[in-house]
Amino acid sequence: MINFKSKDFFLEKNFNYLFTQYNLYNFSSQKNFILIDLIKNNDQLIVGINNEKINFNLPLSFNDFFVLLRKKLMNISISKDKIRFYPFKNLVMYKNLDLYLKDIHNIIFSNLIISIDEGINKIDLYKTLWPQDKDVSMNKLDTHLTNLKNEIYDGLQIDLNFSSKNNFIKLVIN
Repeated sequence: MINFKSKDFFLEKNFNYLFTQYNLYNFSSQKNFILIDLIKNNDQLIVGINNEKINFNLPLSFNDFFVLLRKKLMNISISKDKIRFYPFKNLVMYKNLDLYLKDIHNIIFSNLIISIDEGINKIDLYKTLWPQDKDVSMNKLDTHLTNLKNEIYDGLQIDLNFSSKNNFIKLVIN
């Protein structure tokens, strides 16, 4: 859910590959929460995150870059109705209640909320959650969807529903 872009194809390709290789915040390949601009300028890398530009001296330590990026990502949120969702904190806030989602529920909720208008293909969601599975078991996904729905209701008193049509699932918040 993080994508790097740059006019320098080599830089863009390698940063995207690096984050995919380490599976850092890679919830889905369908959509992105954040697009990070990379500009190489002489001996500096200029990184644009949420209208903020950060300069790094080159050569760059991936660890230093990752630590700073992680701090910035923690503040990213999505609002829908009266819900505020922080995907990189696994946090859903509603009124004066906070709920920290389990990792698998955070991945499901992240993919559903980012695709709230058009929905997400259930098989794609399944493969995002369990990429190593050779067989797809929709019952496994349906169980986790039900558990997510119950967790959100128990923790925040929000009634989530899912609509499914043509193998696409959409999040409906009541």
